[in-house]
Amino acid sequence: MKRAQIPQGSWPAAYQPGDSVPVHYDPQRPLETRIATAGGANRWILPGVTGFLGAIFTVVALLLGRLFNVKM
Repeated sequence: MKRAQIPQGSWPAAYQPGDSVPVHYDPQRPLETRIATAGGANRWILPGVTGFLGAIFTVVALLLGRLFNVKM
């Protein structure tokens, strides 16, 4: 068993101190050890949805600005 302290985290914590977790570990780069979870894809869902909605609101605002001939 090896121990690693990883600076990234989440709230609430996915694991408790002392829990066994699967990790991605390269012996050539031990400082790049990362927890091996499915969270990789999930962490982009909220920013992706937010960015998509922001783009939609921007397009709608620009179209309404042109429709009502507002100078920006």
